[in-house]
Amino acid sequence: KTGMSLELKYLNETRTFKIAVNGDATGDGKVEFSDMIAINMHLLNRRTLQDEYFVAADVTKDGKVEFNDFLKINIYMLSRISEL
Repeated sequence: KTGMSLELKYLNETRTFKIAVNGDATGDGKVEFSDMIAINMHLLNRRTLQDEYFVAADVTKDGKVEFNDFLKINIYMLSRISEL
């Protein structure tokens, strides 16, 4: 789910990566209505999505979280498209 970490170790180096699951803007591991609410709150400047949560909310992959991302998740939830 969004927000989890992946740690890779090789020789003497350790690298940690944050996970962003496409559409999972809340970090609960599911794409559902709460993710649309999180995006809406971001659009209304009530709660800013940051870091991996921003990346997860940007389902259109244009570097922004906008109404089109909200709409695409809604269409996905209505089973009009099969993947984000």
